Amino acid sequence: MSWVPGGRYLMGSDYHYPEEAPAHAAIVEGFWIDHYAVTNERFARFVNATGYVTLAEIPPRPEDYPGAALRVYSVCATRRGLAKNAAEAAYASHSSKKSLAAQ
Repeated sequence: MSWVPGGRYLMGSDYHYPEEAPAHAAIVEGFWIDHYAVTNERFARFVNATGYVTLAEIPPRPEDYPGAALRVYSVCATRRGLAKNAAEAAYASHSSKKSLAAQ
């Protein structure tokens, strides 16, 4: 690994994609960086050795998104095989918690 000393640089662009604007000064602290890109194979070895879970693999908690609970539950339940489709997941989310817990 190599040490990259901290510094200041111009981040963003005023000439390309709108989400990159406005260009602005950014300051970063020093950090270590690997000499080589991480391949899928190396990342898989790391995950297998450490049990690491990415943020993308952690299902969102409906209570963190008020007003979106039905949609979040529907997507998570459908992807995890708890429901065959969004309609089934939505129906289950409207059922009482007691009836779901009893199953």
